[in-house]
Amino acid sequence: MSKAKKAFLFLAYFLLLFFVIKINSTTIIEWLNKSMFPDYTMDATLEVNDSFANGVSLIFAITVFIYSILGSAIVSILVIDLLMFGLVFANQMKAMERNEFITFSELKTIASPKELLSFVDVSPAFALLIAIGIILVLIGLQFLISKLSKKVNFRVAKKIRIVLFAVSLTILVIIFVKPNDYNARVLKFEETHVHNHNPLQRAKRDGYLPTYLYAYGQTYLYG
Repeated sequence: MSKAKKAFLFLAYFLLLFFVIKINSTTIIEWLNKSMFPDYTMDATLEVNDSFANGVSLIFAITVFIYSILGSAIVSILVIDLLMFGLVFANQMKAMERNEFITFSELKTIASPKELLSFVDVSPAFALLIAIGIILVLIGLQFLISKLSKKVNFRVAKKIRIVLFAVSLTILVIIFVKPNDYNARVLKFEETHVHNHNPLQRAKRDGYLPTYLYAYGQTYLYG
């Protein structure tokens, strides 16, 4: 393969990857917002703020970070989708049962399988089988993609992945160190100083991710 063809192939690959990750990130934001409403159906009469549909850049950066580690676009998108599916499901359950949304501290339940399983009616053995099945599928996909890449002589250089890792990690660190700045400047979240007795109702207007980041900043950085 000539250098010109290889350069064109790389350019086409990364352009396609950009649009696929962007579409996937947009869909994730939509479902995170839908998870705050009964049956994942938003109230058509509800007036939302400018920040409501924002947050794609954060999901995009997380996806690129995962991609820089795994080196497979398909597996990386599957991983982020599985993680976000769990968050959407848990957030829907909490919103309906307690009229609240999932916060940063509650995501620690991921490290506590017993507490996590209390949300759903499945046995630990069945949950373990599902987890093993997902891991095997991801390993299989990674192996297949690696084989195909070698066969067509198309592999993303480690230097590119290192650059993607450094850039995405820097963006994520900045966002989580300065969540209020990211919220205000990028997500257009408008902070109010009026005490809110119904955080979920506000999240329904401002969007899940901006409200999540605001709560994270107030609790862990500025509280």
